[in-house]
Amino acid sequence: MSGGYGIDGFDLEGYNREGYNMEGYNREGYNREGYNREGYNREGYNREGWNRDGINKETDLHYDETGYDWDGNDPDGFNREGWNRDGINKETGIAFNPDGFDKDGYDRYGYDRKGWNKDRINKETGTSFNKDGYDYRGYDLDYFDKYGWNDDGINKETGTFYDKEGFDIEDVDKEGIRRDGFDTLEATPPAEDEWDDSDEYIYGEEGGYNKDGYNKDGFNEDGFNNITKSNYDQDGYNKDGYNKDGYNKDGFNEDGFNEDGFNEDGFNEDGLDRDGKNVDGKYPASDKDD
Repeated sequence: MSGGYGIDGFDLEGYNREGYNMEGYNREGYNREGYNREGYNREGYNREGWNRDGINKETDLHYDETGYDWDGNDPDGFNREGWNRDGINKETGIAFNPDGFDKDGYDRYGYDRKGWNKDRINKETGTSFNKDGYDYRGYDLDYFDKYGWNDDGINKETGTFYDKEGFDIEDVDKEGIRRDGFDTLEATPPAEDEWDDSDEYIYGEEGGYNKDGYNKDGFNEDGFNNITKSNYDQDGYNKDGYNKDGYNKDGFNEDGFNEDGFNEDGFNEDGLDRDGKNVDGKYPASDKDD
């Protein structure tokens, strides 16, 4: 164990150099955001700004700046949607809002906005299927949706996992190419306004490469930039986002430290801030007599 820390980076009490345990809490029981396991900070307020007595941090009252309490009700007992606990609407004074629907979203005849009642009967047809032949879940009598797929991914027209154009329920063909022309190795392709002037991007292992092998930032898979003809872009950063000194645009290296040796929380690799104090605001034991 080097410097009191094991190979896992934690000391005998289970805290790392920054003073946090594996669960992310320091010795006082607060995480990096300053909240304890119950969700309250040192001032006694939770992330929404309420203390245990229901007092709001900004107003010092039982109501926030918008006039609602911890439970989301105004002084008259109505919530943000305009309903009280008895299901009365604030605007109308009855159990239905101005559109004619109650707190649960049903009209006086028991139908929701889409025309289904609690028994899943359709208002127009009086059956379990609407006029287009689909039930409340969107399936027809044979359990296919309006796009022609069932829950098993079988297509109604072909009886296979692919439609007549060769795409499955996820719009991907047998080669892994999506209907929009991108492969599926990466998530969403760049928006159209991020495409180059001549071609759409196709997706490679890193994603976003055009037919010439360059992504929207001008880098190929080897990190060569087509604009600057070097391994750095016009701003001086490489494909991974680091400059020649090894720092990203936020000023941190791959280990998360800036040029002065401090991370974004203000601590160095020994877990001390610029004043030499640890995360608890105290000097290390060896410095107590200094």
